[in-house]
Amino acid sequence: MTEYIAGLASTTAGVRLTPKRRQFLTLYFGEARQNPTEACKLMGIPRADVAGSHYKVALAKVIEELQLKSLEVGLLSAQEAMRQISWLALHASSESNQLRALELVIKVHGLLTDKVSLTLDRKQLEQDMANVMANLKQDVGDARLVGSQSHQDER
Repeated sequence: MTEYIAGLASTTAGVRLTPKRRQFLTLYFGEARQNPTEACKLMGIPRADVAGSHYKVALAKVIEELQLKSLEVGLLSAQEAMRQISWLALHASSESNQLRALELVIKVHGLLTDKVSLTLDRKQLEQDMANVMANLKQDVGDARLVGSQSHQDER
């Protein structure tokens, strides 16, 4: 991710990336494990809690873009990826990013598949089929009786 951040354009997602902002992003996605206060502490910024909030708000669109990019290139563990995707599906700043994240969540959970998982008890299935066949034979036999009686009544 560090190389990717270093290679970002000076303006990304409509946000100007200064060297300090790049440093924040590198630490935020690296050693600080996406904790803005920790990233600011690592940068040596006083009042890291306030500065962290400021950086996170100022860089929200860039952070969102980088989160999506990291998911696409597989830089995260499966569990971390699902956490990120779920967060983006609920909190992304644009509807298109929310939809992309939601689509990934749906795919991961297999909600858009035509495959159906089915477990059958063969003995129970054979018994149910035998009952259906017996009922069907009974219904056909009853229908023949009713039909022959009505035919005799007509004569």
